Amino acid sequence: MKKVLIVLLTLVMVVSGASFHVYADGSGGNSGQPITVMSFNVKVETFKNGRDDLVIATIQENAPDIFGVQEADITWMNILRNGLTGYAAIGTGRDWWGAGEHCAIFYRTDLFTPIASDTRWLSATPTQESLYSYTENGTTYTANNKRIMTYVVLERISDGTRFLVVNTHLDNNGDNTLAVAEKIRQGQVAVMLQQIQGVLDVRGNLPTIVLGDFNATPEKSARAAMLSNGYFDASAIAAQGTAASTYNGMSEGTSAILDYIFVSSNLANAVATYTVCPSKRNGEWISDHNAIVATITIP
Repeated sequence: MKKVLIVLLTLVMVVSGASFHVYADGSGGNSGQPITVMSFNVKVETFKNGRDDLVIATIQENAPDIFGVQEADITWMNILRNGLTGYAAIGTGRDWWGAGEHCAIFYRTDLFTPIASDTRWLSATPTQESLYSYTENGTTYTANNKRIMTYVVLERISDGTRFLVVNTHLDNNGDNTLAVAEKIRQGQVAVMLQQIQGVLDVRGNLPTIVLGDFNATPEKSARAAMLSNGYFDASAIAAQGTAASTYNGMSEGTSAILDYIFVSSNLANAVATYTVCPSKRNGEWISDHNAIVATITIP
């Protein structure tokens, strides 16, 4: 009887010109809707050669439903808010009174409603503006910059599905040796994962997407820490697409993978596509990082 009703309803929809999809569970509903996510380090420095327009054009061309930006200071946040329509932003700056770099998360307001959000510092005191540091053999080593993560629990308007999105930017090598910088980034990942778990403890085992510039190539400890804690690198598991250089240094001779989209284990089979966007538009460098994009089906 159920099959007969579905067939009749389908005929009615076809005759009326409306669109209707029959799902495996017979729901005709919204389960398994794909979303497009982007991570993009926009480079905080000068806006020469109209680079802000190139960044906006790159975002518009890929039309992400959700995107995270790194190195977005107040000027960049204003450029993005004024240059894009249909998005709202979550997050604050890492410095005093919310100034400095934002690891903001932009989302389409017609698709999602924010349920909970915050910005945390990747340090021993995540709720306070602070630097990460650790002590070894009586010597204290400190990150070059205050680093943050921003998170938001989003609810999909169409069906009420909730999921967690996190955006971050780990410390660079700077004045630290590579060994020290690696330990700092590994420690920052540990803080981030602890903060994520705190959200999940309250909100339930939500599908989770982590975006960001990890300042670490794939073989380094920051990526390894994500993988060992049950996250998957979207570039490695996507049905279509593969890993490629995400850092160009605005130089033809520079190439490295530093940027990632990670998904939780309950999304391990959900990444349909992964793309590294071009470094240039109209012959001009867009940023010193390439935007990366993934299509993920949120169950």
